Parts: sequence; structure tokens; C-alpha cells
Amino acid sequence: MDGKKGRRRVGLCLGCFCISAFLAFGDTHYADRSNPTPHSPYLTWGDAATSIQEAVDVASSGDVVRVADGVYDAGGTVVFGMTNRVTINKPIVVESANGWPAAVIRGQGPTGDAAVRCVYLASNASLSGFTLTGGYTRVTGPGWENDCDGGGAYCENNTTISNCLITGNSAFHGGGVRGYSNTIVKNCSIIGNSALPNSYASSGGGAAGCHLMNCEIIGNRAGSGGGVGGGIVEDCTLSGNLSVRDGGGACGSVIHHSDVVGNVARGWGGGGLYECWAWDCTINGNTGPNGGGVYWSYMTNCTITGNTASYGGGLYQGTTYRCIVLNNFASNSGGGVCNGFLKNCLIAGNSTVENGGGGYFSGGGTLQNCTIFGNSANVGGGIAYGDAVENCIIVSNTASPSQTASGRQNYFTVYSGTMNYVCTMPLPESGVGNRTNDPSFVDAASGDWRLAANSSCIDAGSNQTWMTGSADLDRRPRILHNTVDLGAYEAVLPEWDTDGDHMRDAQELPAGTDPNNSASFLGILSLEKSVQGHIVSWSSVDAHRYRLSRSTNLMTDAFTVIVTSNQWASPPMNVETDKTVMGNGPWFYRIEVE
Repeated sequence: MDGKKGRRRVGLCLGCFCISAFLAFGDTHYADRSNPTPHSPYLTWGDAATSIQEAVDVASSGDVVRVADGVYDAGGTVVFGMTNRVTINKPIVVESANGWPAAVIRGQGPTGDAAVRCVYLASNASLSGFTLTGGYTRVTGPGWENDCDGGGAYCENNTTISNCLITGNSAFHGGGVRGYSNTIVKNCSIIGNSALPNSYASSGGGAAGCHLMNCEIIGNRAGSGGGVGGGIVEDCTLSGNLSVRDGGGACGSVIHHSDVVGNVARGWGGGGLYECWAWDCTINGNTGPNGGGVYWSYMTNCTITGNTASYGGGLYQGTTYRCIVLNNFASNSGGGVCNGFLKNCLIAGNSTVENGGGGYFSGGGTLQNCTIFGNSANVGGGIAYGDAVENCIIVSNTASPSQTASGRQNYFTVYSGTMNYVCTMPLPESGVGNRTNDPSFVDAASGDWRLAANSSCIDAGSNQTWMTGSADLDRRPRILHNTVDLGAYEAVLPEWDTDGDHMRDAQELPAGTDPNNSASFLGILSLEKSVQGHIVSWSSVDAHRYRLSRSTNLMTDAFTVIVTSNQWASPPMNVETDKTVMGNGPWFYRIEVE
């Protein structure tokens, strides 16, 4: 537990001649089910309450209740119409002494009027270090959500659950945890819970409506959102969850920096995600009827690989930016993608039995600056159908022998639109700026589909307004050297200095500066003397770290004195005082990105 929790600032007194400040700490109350000598208000282990609820009842706002090892499975308090094994009805912290393996709060099942939830948390309450198991709720009743949600825990606004194992609980929504505004669940394992998995209307087998941080959500079941329904998922793993309708891993959630692996949707789609907003995630090995990995979601900077569906092995519908769609399979059509809008994406190694190994767009689809390579299908190994394809590379895809003989190995029938500025074979019958040249990748055999220096696809595209300020698949500026390249990656040649600021593009990119803006560069801005030393200022970019070194000359390897290193940026300018400099110099300073 953080030692600052439970501490209250209760007074600050200001006078003309003095300042007085003091802090008061909340009391700590103890609970130990095996204690033979309980004595209220339970302020020592020797006086500890024999139930958690007794200690909670005597606590005041800001206090701490510390709980000894044991299984707490007796008693109950009704909130709304639902019985809870423990009701934390005030802003206090309830924590175990030795962590979740040793302290267990057990509810009672099955679902129905006799069910007992594990824990209820009122606004601003916190719970840490318990196993919550065997908690159930009603499935109907006058309070409905209040009585039917959150088998393991039901959380009001601004509550926190941390360092807990939440397993074997069941409810209508949020089998493990049901949260409301700013409910934070962090460093928890949410395993084997259910939200009425045979009901299409239930959601969030593991959790619903929570902000999940650094959690593992494994083996949960629900109607929708087998793992998670709603809320925010951050730095988590969603694995082996099941939905009978859609969103095996999650539905209706915001998800980032997380792994969504091996989940299943049996009804409509989205084995991994359904109607989610996700970025910087890995979506791997999920299964669903439509969109094995993802269904109708907004995806950015994700890797979608090894998923399986009937239509859209990787993705079905939705909007997809800067994603890698790799090695997915569809038993019908759209091995990588079925319908939707894709920009700056790599679609490679996907396969399907019927149409569109890389993508099938019979319901409409747009591809801009995508690389589509090495996919396979019966018809249209790269793509089949579509509305608009622009600034793309579609090569080295395979189709059945009869389709290959008629030139349909890379694409088949782009209708209701055109193919413009596309590198493919054969040459499209309509459109402008198309070419059949070898795109010359760096090393396609090893999975590097960036453009080599001799590629004919460099500066071969059509600039669009959306490209201003946007990035390619490597998160580089989408336009370098004045004209956009074809495909998902923008090439950077060693000699380029697009903005003429005497800092080459290849140097500006790792520095985080803009190679299209001459006012954006890494450099020392000023050097001043002071009584403390030399004050050095340099331009800085967010999320970068810097090293400042000093020398008496500009010879190679002369900058041996490190003034500061590993210094995080404080944009737009960092300032450092060199307090160790002595003598009259001359002095030279160098700034580097680490």
C-alpha cells in the first residue's frame, strides 16, 4: 500500500509572524476472523474485529481497514436490494495484510434472490490485496443495475481496486467487476468470471465500465464483450475470453497498449474486438464469424495477425490507420480485410478460400497508401472489388491458375471507383499514375517492405490534403522530399534535406524534429555565463531524452565531459547549467538524442 493513502490534510494556519502546518493521519482499524478478543474500535491486532464489515462500520472517512489472512465468507449487508459480503460505504481504504493469496472475500451463489456479491464500494472507497470469488447477483429486480451487476465487486464513482485476484464470479453485467465513472482497477487478475454467458443482452464477463490498468483478463464469458464491456483498457492482456454474440475480447471499449489474444466470438463477429477504439495493440489468434480479429472498430498503430473468420480474417469494416494486417485467414472471403477504410497499412501473408486474399470489398472499401503483398485467394489474391485504391502497392499475390492466367492474381474488378497511382500487375485499365515496375523493397523475403533507394515508387504518388501532419506506418511524416511515395512506408534517402535546414531528414527523424519545417531542428539555442556556470539552452521535442557534453576542441571523440545525460525533454526548450566548467576555455557544447 502507498504510505500516503489514508492521510488527510486537516489544517493550514497562517499568521502575521509565523506559518503553521500540520497533517493528521486517519486511524487504522484491524480485522482478523480468528481473533478471540475483539474490541471496538479495533485499533490493534489484539483488538481486531472478526469480520471486515465490523471494522468498516466503525471507520471514518480517510481511515484504513487492515485485514488478516483468512477466508471471509460470513455475514452480509444490503445495499439497494442486493446483499454484499462486505459493504465499503464510505471513503476509506480496505487492504489485506499479506496480499490476495492469503485474504479471500467469498460471496454466495447461484444468481438469484439469495445471491451474495463479494464487495460493494461507495464513491472514493478503495480495496487492495484480496481474492474476490464466488460472488453472484440477482438477474432481475427493482434496482436492476444496482442489484444485477458486478458479482465480484460493484463500484460507484471514483473507486479503486488494486492488486486483487477476481475469479469465479457471475452477474448480468460485469461478472467480475462493474464500475462507473472513474472506477480504476489496476494490477489485478480477472479470471474465469461470467456475465450470464447464455444471454445475448449481458456484457463484460470480466469487467464492465472500468478503467483497467496493467491487468490480465483471462477466460471470462458473456453475451457481448467476453472479457470487457465498455470502459478503458490500458496495458492489459485479454486472453481466452468468449462471447456468445460479439466481441470475444472486448466490446464498446477504448483499448491501448494491450494484447488481445486467443479470444472467441460465436454470434456475429469480432473475435478480439467489437466496436472498439484501439491503438498500439496486438490482436492475435482470435476467432469469430466476421472479423476474426476486429469488427467495425477504429484502429491505429496495431498489429493484427493470425486471426480467423468466415469473412475478414483480420478485420471486418471499420477504419484502420497505420496497422499491420498479417497472416490472417478467412474461410470464405477477405483473408486480411473485409470492407472498410484503410490508410498507411501493410496487408501481407493473408489467405482465403474464395475472394480477396488481402482484402474483399464487396460492401465498399477504400485503400490509401497501403502495401498489399504475398496474399492468396481463388480470385483476387491481393484484393477483390473495391471503391477506391490510391497510392498503393499491390504485388506478389497469388490466385488460382485460371485467375492468374487472366491476370487476376493481384486484383479483381475495382468497381464504382478507380485505381490511381498504384504499382501492380497487370496495368489497370483505367485510372492515372499507375505503373507495373518492380517496387524494389529493401528485403521482402525477410519481411521488410520498405522502399529501397532505387525504388520507382519513391515520389511516385499523388499528394492529398490529409497527408499534412500525418504519418506513415513507421510514424514518419507521410510526405518527405515533396511528393508522397507509394505504399505504407515513406522512404528516407541519406542525402535528403527536404527543408534545407542543414540537418538531413535521416537525422531529423530520430531527433523528433520535422524534416518538412526549417524552423524545427535539434540545436543549441543559447549559451550564457552566470556565477553558477554556463547556462546552455537547446530545442527539445516531447518524449525524447538528451545528453549534453562539453569539449575544449572540435576534434573527433573530443566531447568526453558529460554535463548531463538521460534528461527528458521539457518542450520547446531545455535549459541546463554546467556547474563544473572551470577556466577561460574555449568551450564547445554538443547536444545529442539518447
